[in-house]
Amino acid sequence: MADYVLKLFISGNSARSKRAARFISEIADEHPDIHLDVIDVGEDSEPAEEFKVLATPTLIKTSPKPQLRIVGELVDKQKIIDFLDL
Repeated sequence: MADYVLKLFISGNSARSKRAARFISEIADEHPDIHLDVIDVGEDSEPAEEFKVLATPTLIKTSPKPQLRIVGELVDKQKIIDFLDL
C-alpha cells in the first residue's frame, strides 16, 4: 500500500476539474509513495457523500492521518506539496 492516499473529487470535464486532475496527477507521478483516486461526482456520488464533499475540485489526503482537504483551484503544485507535507 502507498504511504499517501489521496482522493481527488472532480465534476465532469469542467476546466477547473481538468486542471486539478492534471496537476494532482503530476504530483502523484513524481511521488511513487502516493496512491491517487480520481472520483467524478457526476458518475459516482457515493464517495462524495461519504467524505462530505460540497464543492469540486476537492483533494483529500486520507492517509497518513490527520486527514487534510483542499477545496478549489489546485494549480500551485508547490503549495499542494507543502500542504500535504510530501
